[in-house]
Amino acid sequence: MNFEHTRAGRWLRENAVRYHFEMSFPRDNPDGVAYEPWHYRFMGDTTSLKLFTRHETEQRELLYITILSWLT
Repeated sequence: MNFEHTRAGRWLRENAVRYHFEMSFPRDNPDGVAYEPWHYRFMGDTTSLKLFTRHETEQRELLYITILSWLT
């Protein structure tokens, strides 16, 4: 089964923007990269980016747990 047709793929497509992500390589992208429905990039604001770049273990673990909860 193609990822875009899986439950996870549908969820990601419908919710990515809500969490400041966008598809990196949509169909017919200007970079000429092959379509990758599983490849998303973070496009959040400065505050959101700080959460992704903090070095404290507790913050990273909390972020990973949060992201995993979004995907399950």
